[in-house]
Amino acid sequence: MRFILFFLVAFSLGWFSHAVYLSFSPGPLLVNALKPPLPHSSPHHENSVPALSREKATTLPQAQLQVPQVQTQHTALDETLTLQVFSELLSQYRFQDAVNMYGEAEPVLSTNEQQQWRSVLLDYLSRRINSGETVLFSELAEIWLQVHYNDVDVLLQQARFYRVKGYYGEALQTYMLAKTYAYYSEQKANVFRELQSFVFQRDSDWSGQGDWHELLNFYAQLEQFDISNKAQQFRYAELLLMHNDERSAEAILDALMQFRGWKERVTALRAHYQREGEYHAGTSTAPGFQTALPIKPVGSHYLMRVRINTDETPTTLLLDTGASITTVTVEAFAGMVQAEGWRDLGWHLFNTANGPAQGKLMEIEQFTMGDYTLRNLTVAVLDTNLGDGVQGLLGMNVLSQFHFQIDQDNHRLLLTPRD
Repeated sequence: MRFILFFLVAFSLGWFSHAVYLSFSPGPLLVNALKPPLPHSSPHHENSVPALSREKATTLPQAQLQVPQVQTQHTALDETLTLQVFSELLSQYRFQDAVNMYGEAEPVLSTNEQQQWRSVLLDYLSRRINSGETVLFSELAEIWLQVHYNDVDVLLQQARFYRVKGYYGEALQTYMLAKTYAYYSEQKANVFRELQSFVFQRDSDWSGQGDWHELLNFYAQLEQFDISNKAQQFRYAELLLMHNDERSAEAILDALMQFRGWKERVTALRAHYQREGEYHAGTSTAPGFQTALPIKPVGSHYLMRVRINTDETPTTLLLDTGASITTVTVEAFAGMVQAEGWRDLGWHLFNTANGPAQGKLMEIEQFTMGDYTLRNLTVAVLDTNLGDGVQGLLGMNVLSQFHFQIDQDNHRLLLTPRD
């Protein structure tokens, strides 16, 4: 009897404890609801689940317990909100969080969306340089490049930063990295232009100040990092002769003699040095480029004279980097077609600034621009009026065969043939 009485008392106490536990313990749905939001969640979702006390939870009807659903579908609205958060993290100097967020989002971003994110980043970096906030720039660029070490755009920004700070050796090393990573990409030409602009500035500043020793060391670094082109190698040889290092200069000049277009310049330099017994480099006419050709400004455009085939009268063309093919007007063609060197390739439909237009495709035997002659060049002959004295357009099928830059201050087209 005592055993039965003990069993009933124990069973009653156990059942009462179980009931009390259930009355004060949240169910599985409520446990989920009380979990903190996921990291980097949208601020619109951050407070979607109130932090309920245990006392309130016991009286909350089960039907009101809503579990927030994780949205997996990628939508434009969510993307806008996430990009806003990315921008806000940058503005709050939370750079590591911003870089981590981009890394998480990148796999599901479209190409256009990635460009939007990167535009925000690059704009932020650019504004930090322009406003002199060098510490913020350095911190963000370093964190970003630890993950995206081959980001050419950010490397070019960093090279620009070093230039502003006067760290020219660091700038050269950064350009070297950018050139390496951009070698097989569309950014290769952009890196070349940035580097040539840097060389142009350094050469102009140091030669203008008569700081020849500093300039010599600068070109020695270009050679050491293997990022100098032939024009810069020639300039380096000039500076070596100026500092009486004839042996090193001759080694460079011997190598340049093997390339088209350099024999005449090397021969003239050697003749001058042998005749005078010394050499003064002077201010370079076009540091980083092999040739500087005169161009005439007309409004916001430039005109340039070229020679077509054996015609002694120069042809005046308008520089147009937006034109895929070089063109001549019907009127200009009529005055040149009697000479030899033309081959008819038939009629073709062209997309022009004024809409589709039909014209002739012609192959010309010789197209001469300064000291350069291009062979078997295709041009378009179109019935168009480009203005008084303008006989055609100089398009990218010519310009793309060179590294080029328009020197707006001195009205010159700087050219170096592509290797």
